[in-house]
Amino acid sequence: MKERLSSILHLPKLFSDGAILQREKPVKVWGTYEPFTKIKISLDKSIAEIITDQEGKFIATLKSLKELITFGSGPRFVN
Repeated sequence: MKERLSSILHLPKLFSDGAILQREKPVKVWGTYEPFTKIKISLDKSIAEIITDQEGKFIATLKSLKELITFGSGPRFVN
């Protein structure tokens, strides 16, 4: 019997409260979720929609930010 995967989004520790993102540079976000699942990632006004691969991995690039923000205010992940 195949083991069922957990429906928990996993991100590197880099993406945690207090993390600082460089302004005026594209923001790459990566992690894992359930395989072949469409996810939407948003940060400020930038939104990326992607589908995880067969191993549940994903990489998304969000548009550059005009202002400096910290991860206490984002990103927001919506399934």
